[in-house]
Amino acid sequence: MRCLVDTNILVYTCSSVSPFHKIARERLESLEDAGLDLVVTNQVLREYVSVVTRKSVLSEPRTPREAVEDVRRFTQVFGVIPEPQDAERRWLDLVERYGLHGPTVHDAFLVATA
Repeated sequence: MRCLVDTNILVYTCSSVSPFHKIARERLESLEDAGLDLVVTNQVLREYVSVVTRKSVLSEPRTPREAVEDVRRFTQVFGVIPEPQDAERRWLDLVERYGLHGPTVHDAFLVATA
């Protein structure tokens, strides 16, 4: 069974000043120990770079080079789920069916991808 790792978990594990740093690392380790395949999507990787390089989000943002190095490391550690050809159709169906709006539409795309 696989488990999709969301952007915030990646951010927390790489930000030692985050109050969620320790718990995020522990949870990833426990999921791995349970035999789950930890995976990410390209969307998650793009969001990670966007978040960790913004000073408005992190008190100590990463440089673009550091963020790219992180993503390269993530792709070695986690499986990367390719976007299925019908991901956009599935995403639009989810948005319409559940009346999604605002930031939840991004998470719906992750569901459509996975």
